[in-house]
Amino acid sequence: TRLALLRILSDLDEDDHFGLITFDSEVSLWKRELLKATETNLENAKSFVKEISDRG
Repeated sequence: TRLALLRILSDLDEDDHFGLITFDSEVSLWKRELLKATETNLENAKSFVKEISDRG
């Protein structure tokens, strides 16, 4: 699923907005607001996705 999410992020257009949520017994937001899919925001999001660990 990590690879799929990285692919989805790569497919976003700069006019798109996105957010990331992780969850297990609690919900965590990567950012509190939706972000425009700029190159910088997408690179930061991809770095975050690569650091997500299983929290069962």
